[in-house]
Amino acid sequence: MTSRMFAVIAVVGLMFGGLAIDSKTPEPIAPVGAASNSAISGAYVDSLGGKLYVEVDEAGRLEGFYEHGATFGEVYGRVEGNTLTGFWMENGSPMTCANERHGTATWGRLKWAFNDEPGFVGVFNYCGAEPIVTKAWSGTRLAGR
Repeated sequence: MTSRMFAVIAVVGLMFGGLAIDSKTPEPIAPVGAASNSAISGAYVDSLGGKLYVEVDEAGRLEGFYEHGATFGEVYGRVEGNTLTGFWMENGSPMTCANERHGTATWGRLKWAFNDEPGFVGVFNYCGAEPIVTKAWSGTRLAGR
């Protein structure tokens, strides 16, 4: 595990330690208009049973991290309009890729659409495979930042 991943784990623990989360899976919401980068940045509860935090800079580059139980991961990519196209990497993926990305062989592609509810709906897949609808990943933004 990289030193960056350990830093991410430490920040997740500081940010979300003691946060009570309803275990209900959020209902997907159809995308409505383009969300601003500042409206996208923040903390989310996601449909995979975890917590997610993302930041988007002025150029539309998104970086973030998530925690699903004992699994810790990172997301990154580019936001254009209300759509993120990017990648995820984690320490607990059930699939190992033939090649590495950012120093790990456990990664995949993702595509999310942010909406005005606020939240996102999206899909993911493993390694370099195109994200598909049977692998859904959505989230609901928590109040505040």
